[in-house]
Amino acid sequence: MKYLSLILFILVCFTGCSSLDYQTNRELTQLHRRSQNLASLCEDENRQLSKEQKNWCIQGKQLLESESFEELSVFSKRPITLADITTLVWGQQQGYSFEDIDKFLGLELSEQNPYCESEFFAYEVFQVLEDFVLAEGCVKSVQGSCGSSGRFFVVPQKQGEPYFDGLILQPDKNECSVYAGTYTYKAKNNVEHTVPVLMFIPKMIDKLQINKISEMRERKIK
Repeated sequence: MKYLSLILFILVCFTGCSSLDYQTNRELTQLHRRSQNLASLCEDENRQLSKEQKNWCIQGKQLLESESFEELSVFSKRPITLADITTLVWGQQQGYSFEDIDKFLGLELSEQNPYCESEFFAYEVFQVLEDFVLAEGCVKSVQGSCGSSGRFFVVPQKQGEPYFDGLILQPDKNECSVYAGTYTYKAKNNVEHTVPVLMFIPKMIDKLQINKISEMRERKIK
């Protein structure tokens, strides 16, 4: 489901919420109580539910049993309930961040991205391929612009984004550069080159993503 990737990051903590500010903790506590009430209704076969409540009960249980959720739940500090899933969805809809919700829930599903790199502050595109672009790591010149480093990377293209020679790529404020495996390609002189695959990934991520990045770093793409 389209909300699954959001849903997997939202659950309520019973302890360990002291790192959140009082207002956020209070609001998430109220939200979780509502979620618990709805979860109780879902489990009571004798209760008359509205159409909206019935639909959510079905969707919530499907999420709990989904393969993606089972993969993430392995990293959870405690079993995740239907009430947690409900809080996850409602919390995301109300704009709470994954990090705050995870802290509140006390599930310890997220942590600092251990693969963040700070070798280059930006990357300049010098060739556009069908699904990737080739870019060179930037060193700051005297003018503060992108200076040549001689280090090259392949970057997967994002759908709908324009790519062209000379484009400067940089991670957002809350992202960092991650080297996720290697890519082998043939240059115009028919010589093979193997370069790191570069991705911009959040600095704070869930443990399932960390595990997948680890797997990607062991792969070679041709």
